[in-house]
Amino acid sequence: MKKSIKLFLLFALALIFITGCGWRQDVTISVHPDSTVKYSLVAAYDNDVIDMQMKNAGIISGDEEATDAQRWEYVRSQKDSPDYDQYKGYEAEEWESKEFKGYEFTKEMTLDDLTAKEKSETGFTNLATEHKFFTKEGNVYTLDIVIPSGDDVTSGDVGTQLALLGSMLTIELPVEAKEHNATSISESKKVYAWNIVEDKDIKLVFEMPEEKKEEEKKEEPAKEPVKEETKEEPKKEEEKKEEPAKEEPKKEEEKKEEAPKKTTPVSWAKADKWAIDELSKANELGVIPETFEAKDFTAPITRKDFAAVAVKLYEALTNKAAKAAEKNPFTDTKDEYVLKAYALEITKGTSDTEFSPDAQITREQMATMLTRALTTAGIKAEANMAEASLFADDGEMSSWAKDSVYFMSQKGIIKGIGENKFGAKDTSTIEQALMIAERSVLAFEKK
Repeated sequence: MKKSIKLFLLFALALIFITGCGWRQDVTISVHPDSTVKYSLVAAYDNDVIDMQMKNAGIISGDEEATDAQRWEYVRSQKDSPDYDQYKGYEAEEWESKEFKGYEFTKEMTLDDLTAKEKSETGFTNLATEHKFFTKEGNVYTLDIVIPSGDDVTSGDVGTQLALLGSMLTIELPVEAKEHNATSISESKKVYAWNIVEDKDIKLVFEMPEEKKEEEKKEEPAKEPVKEETKEEPKKEEEKKEEPAKEEPKKEEEKKEEAPKKTTPVSWAKADKWAIDELSKANELGVIPETFEAKDFTAPITRKDFAAVAVKLYEALTNKAAKAAEKNPFTDTKDEYVLKAYALEITKGTSDTEFSPDAQITREQMATMLTRALTTAGIKAEANMAEASLFADDGEMSSWAKDSVYFMSQKGIIKGIGENKFGAKDTSTIEQALMIAERSVLAFEKK
């Protein structure tokens, strides 16, 4: 069971060329304002690769398909092999996304640990032990690396893995980059990502803030209290403290009764890096249900979970707590959020007695439930069909969903899937649904 990782990689490479799947090695560098860094390395294998290795090791027969439990047992056994000695000093956590299983290795570092003295020393050699990404001039850091391809690829280095195996490189900064050629960028313009299989040249330039300026900012506030105490300020302060004491408590109690804009303590470990910015904003706006705490945000969203998102959208827009229906019309669910959505007339179920809670919601159903949530919140959610630019697949939409689809499209809340198509019968992931809810709040919340 404890086969060499090198042998494992050869089979992974073979599968990539045959089936297009195999291995992924994602790198995330999270730079903090104080120049400390969280360095994260995901090493994971596709189920097909794991199954092939298990067959070669005689764990399962040639025509047998392994269970997820068997695959995890095999992956864990590989972690105990000497080939994983390179990850000593890293914290390891099991990692899974869609068809991939493996580990996320994390380590606290500094920018200096990732910075080479000369440009010739940068590059991908061994991402676990040798990781010089940047060069530095003053406070300006530059990432400028060419990924090998074709005849330049050698079979033994990590550059090969990055070049051939479709990995991702993500860099999160405390500042906006001065220059970059990233494949994707977050809305805050502080998270940059490259798809290594497509991007052979990687470039990023950013400037860290001066340390002296930070110290000055810290020292300035310390002088303020002294001035306030030596002048005639105290009386004014006491007046300010006494005045709100009579009125504020009632207002605070009213807010607590009204509802609910509270964040959910979620982890973004199972979310796409490019989505984290909007997901964090969605959490700030209070549209992530508390039941999502341990969710895989890249997974398709179900009707039950989207009902929860729609209810949270209503609560965020109205600042009122939704109440569940007193009588449950559904025989297949007792979920509180579903009953709240039913009471608000956001959903009517798939029949008079069934809600189909675990069924995946389609994009047209999602648009319809969202517009009902907006309407219930007092927002006029109607499309201007006279000015609507029809999608190429308009004929595939259900007639009852068209007004909602085009309303959401005209407001820029739900976009097409490319080639001027909407994909009415397609499904969405949890993170996509939450981002749509976040955009809805930003578009319609009372200023």
